[in-house]
Amino acid sequence: MWLKDKILKSSVELKYILFICLISLISMSAVVIFLSTIDPSGQQLINHNFISILYFCFVLMLVCFFISRLFITHNLQSFFRLSAFAFKIKDTKDYSLRIEPSGGIELYTLGQNINDMLETLQADSELNRMNSRRLMEAQVSMGRMAQHDPLTGLPNRKYFMETLERELARSRRSKKNIALMSFSLDGFRVVNDTYGHKVGDALLIEVGRRARGFLRQGDFIARLGGDEFLILLYNAPGEVTVNEIAKRLAMKLSRAYVIETWQLEVSASIGIAVASDSDFDIKEFIGNADIAMYRSKDSGPGNYTVFAPYMKEQKKRRIEIANALNQAISQNEFHLVYQAKVNRQDKVVGYEALIRWNSESLGFIPPDEFIQVAEQSGKISLLTFWVLERLCQDINTFISQHNQHIKVSFNLSAHDLRDAKLSSKIELLFQKYGVDGRNIEIEVTESTYLENFDSANAFFDDMAKLNCSIALDDFGTGYSSLSYLTQININTLKIDKQFVDQIAQSSKSMLVTKAIIEMSKQLGLQICAEGVETEEQATLLKENGCHQLQGYFYSKPTPIKQLFFS
Repeated sequence: MWLKDKILKSSVELKYILFICLISLISMSAVVIFLSTIDPSGQQLINHNFISILYFCFVLMLVCFFISRLFITHNLQSFFRLSAFAFKIKDTKDYSLRIEPSGGIELYTLGQNINDMLETLQADSELNRMNSRRLMEAQVSMGRMAQHDPLTGLPNRKYFMETLERELARSRRSKKNIALMSFSLDGFRVVNDTYGHKVGDALLIEVGRRARGFLRQGDFIARLGGDEFLILLYNAPGEVTVNEIAKRLAMKLSRAYVIETWQLEVSASIGIAVASDSDFDIKEFIGNADIAMYRSKDSGPGNYTVFAPYMKEQKKRRIEIANALNQAISQNEFHLVYQAKVNRQDKVVGYEALIRWNSESLGFIPPDEFIQVAEQSGKISLLTFWVLERLCQDINTFISQHNQHIKVSFNLSAHDLRDAKLSSKIELLFQKYGVDGRNIEIEVTESTYLENFDSANAFFDDMAKLNCSIALDDFGTGYSSLSYLTQININTLKIDKQFVDQIAQSSKSMLVTKAIIEMSKQLGLQICAEGVETEEQATLLKENGCHQLQGYFYSKPTPIKQLFFS
């Protein structure tokens, strides 16, 4: 920059001096020519004094040079400062620099204009830098959002699938196994329904944090959506290692969570698969882990299961059952059987309606199997209302064979209780078949009720208006808090079969059963014991004040025609 400024300054000075000297010589030449033209004696004078004239011209040029130099020093200095300043701006790109205006009015104005221009450039430059920074931050954020779950901050499904696909290809080439864990939370829906989605979201964040902090270095966890997570285990972990990781993960995730002063109890069901069992196919690999995870859920909360090939056949059968359900209803493949309930005098006072299925294509399917499939496939309501409608058609037969006080019960699932139109549908069926609600009892399992606390209470109130009775089934099988019994509008508690099985052999089971019976009496509830299979069990239950008994000791589930017309 210094050299450029020097060259420019020298060039301007030289041109300016030469221009002054040239003008001086031209002016003197013009004077001489003019004098010689108008006066011939002037020509002679010039000829005789030529040397003097040259000397005079040289002196005049020197005077002009010094005058020019002085003029440049006094009048062009500001121009050179502006020029040097312009070169500096060009080289440094620093628009925060300013120049002190000086010189004549023109140069002073030019200096001010340059400063104004630099202020504008500086403001635009700052704005551009800020916008560029924001754009880069937005690009980084968008890139992260495209690959991560916005709630937990964990990698999302897309990012996980891309990573898993690469790792499967690498695993196939190296012939080293990788393992996949699929887990979801047990009881998460209860948390959402009871405490709200804000608490549910906070719980998911904490679950993600716990799981991520637990993993080995290099392992990869992602949230697929809802309460479902996947974990990729690298470095060909052996079966013992995988089982140990799953066991410790299940224990860590089952510890109590404190969310907004609430203490939440949830657990995780874990499924495990290895890549070689799926021939390194990504869809089958994930599918195997899911199969194992759902098998863990079937085993109870907080369990883990390692995938085995035979589980595919079970999944295939479940799919076949799910696909056959609709056809089974239309082709009338279902039928009802009824199991009697007796009082302490062994007199029949009620029945429970139970559904059975003889499939044309699959043969006899146990109710535990197809009901579970119907619940998971969202088809359980079809079965529920098939049972209720058939019961409404049969109820007059029970009344005619017994009396108008007979009660027949049927079961509702958790899916049914989440149907906002459930009460109105039942009322329409009662109207259609002329059914008196006093002859109908609705059974709901304890776990189903607690999972749908608010909607269940509202439904029970609606059923009370229709004079229906409510029985809480499977009582005492997993919930320690009994405070809900003070808030529930029910008529009967059904003691679960697992207590009845042990009352003759276990004093503790007998004590628990007595406590349930006594508590029910104090609450003004009827007690029904299910699963009674021996005379000893029946005698003990009667002696301790049980109102009703149900089980194979009295009657197996039987079609209505065999009950009354065989």
